[in-house]
Amino acid sequence: MNILILAGGSGTRLWPLSRDKYPKQLLTLLGEKTMIQETASRVEGFPVFVITGEDTASIIHDQLSKENKNFTKKNIFVEPSARNTAPAIAYAASFFQDDEIIAVLPSDHSIAKEEIFVSLLKKAEDLAKKGFIVTFGIVPERPETGYGYIKTKKEEKDSGFLVDSFKEKPDVATASRYIQEGNYYWNAGMFVFQAGVMREELKKYSPEIYAVAEKIGNAPALKQEYDQFPSISIDYAVMEKTDKLVLIPADIGWNDIGGFEALWENLKKDKEGNALKGNIDFYPIESKNNLFYTTGEKKIVAAIGIQDLIVVDTEDALLISDKKESQKVKDITLRLKKENREEAFLHKKVYRPWGYYKVIQEEPDFKLKEVFVYPLSRLSLQSHNRRSESWTVVEGEGIVVLGEKEISVQKESMVFIPMKEKHRLINLSKNIPLKIIEVQMGNYLGEDDIVRYEDDYGRHQ
Repeated sequence: MNILILAGGSGTRLWPLSRDKYPKQLLTLLGEKTMIQETASRVEGFPVFVITGEDTASIIHDQLSKENKNFTKKNIFVEPSARNTAPAIAYAASFFQDDEIIAVLPSDHSIAKEEIFVSLLKKAEDLAKKGFIVTFGIVPERPETGYGYIKTKKEEKDSGFLVDSFKEKPDVATASRYIQEGNYYWNAGMFVFQAGVMREELKKYSPEIYAVAEKIGNAPALKQEYDQFPSISIDYAVMEKTDKLVLIPADIGWNDIGGFEALWENLKKDKEGNALKGNIDFYPIESKNNLFYTTGEKKIVAAIGIQDLIVVDTEDALLISDKKESQKVKDITLRLKKENREEAFLHKKVYRPWGYYKVIQEEPDFKLKEVFVYPLSRLSLQSHNRRSESWTVVEGEGIVVLGEKEISVQKESMVFIPMKEKHRLINLSKNIPLKIIEVQMGNYLGEDDIVRYEDDYGRHQ
């Protein structure tokens, strides 16, 4: 059985921790590992594959290859654009033979009872070998209104229950009725199937998706090809229509960590119900049931007479929310995106395949960055239409490609890069990083002002 981890989500309900280009699956929200590392580690021993976007592919490779020496760049299928789960699964399935079993798992869920989960995976594998598509229905613990539900028929089918219908997120009264009736389960978005069976069902129920997937095949997808996929979930495309779907009830301590209230529920708390995450010295007075989450350096947090609040402090944003209203963080994220605020997309420290950069200072007409290039790595050959750049080397040595010239640089070297000039920074050292200070000047300093001519990592604009 092969594990396919879906890692294309953006985690908008966990802003400002989660950003569009550094989403929640890359974060250490609960323990020492990131969410995607936790997902991969609980299925240790199975071949693991990931489908994700261009912005996160290299970061995911770095995170998972540290945990699993068999995980290489070939285990990552890159989506040039986000088109929802049905295209992602259809495209990824093209890389597997018809009789190969695929278990599709989200990258950002928490599962407390991992041994039980693995045993259910093996049970699902047996059903998939018989031609079924298997989903796991989470045994509901409460009348939850934040999840979709799956209703099953009463009779069993080969150790699973035939699925009757999918239900949208209900109100409290409807959710309570679901619990009482007993044959309703939370939809966790996990599926197990043969690759060939999935292709057959896509062809039958979503021929447009099937046709695009067949056209692309098991080759790297170009954006203009991938954008031909309709944006639709696998539930709507196949699962709500197929007669091959069976459900295995799963009591596995599951949580999708879909927002800050769920995060608070899953973190350790003090005797007053306060959950702390980060380097915090906590001084509370008559405060209870709050979440305090900080990033960066150690900080004193004093709380006086407050309860049921979410407080998240990052380097460039502060969120304060009533816990029950914290799902509305998504609305803030949408407003930030509409205004094209970088805080919706990026942190101050931004990871790239070649290293990272950190914004030190930003004004309307200039931006100051620290740029760190890994050994034996290089930036893309690129140019900028609306800004010039000045580079000063503060550590290491390397080469700057500037137009047709190659300039050797070392500590204290300075290079000016005119607007629209092709350029590239290269670190030739095998073990010493290359660090520069970059000053950008121009009338527009957005990260999307870039034209790439060559790129070692297959990135587009």
